[in-house]
Amino acid sequence: MIDTPLSVRASSAAEFEIRRMATEYSQSIAAGDRKRFLGFFAEDIVMMPPEQPAARGRVGVAAITDPLFDQFTMREQFEYIELCVVNDWATGTFTYSFSVTPKSGGATTTETGKGIVWLRRTLAGSWQFTQFIWNRDHATE
Repeated sequence: MIDTPLSVRASSAAEFEIRRMATEYSQSIAAGDRKRFLGFFAEDIVMMPPEQPAARGRVGVAAITDPLFDQFTMREQFEYIELCVVNDWATGTFTYSFSVTPKSGGATTTETGKGIVWLRRTLAGSWQFTQFIWNRDHATE
């Protein structure tokens, strides 16, 4: 067995936790669980969606996402391309596929894109997004 420095082992464990968090984040979207969804964001989150002003705090995120939860059944595939963890902070680049189906009926619409996030480990040991920026692969029509 090859021993590795503690920082490498800790970083690998943190990366595993962050990747697991991304799966749980996607599951909260699919379940329509907005309370759980908002829990993935730090109180001081800054979210920068495409073609919209930045949203600050969970209240700002809720203002953007509540209409989506109200009107659509959603699915998101979120996959990290790269992660860098230093102590209780991490940054990662990701790709996504996001599908919405109107609850009132209608066709499913899917967009794909990429982004970058910053995360902070909480005192309880979980990870939360502190900065969340993304952009679509194709312009909206």
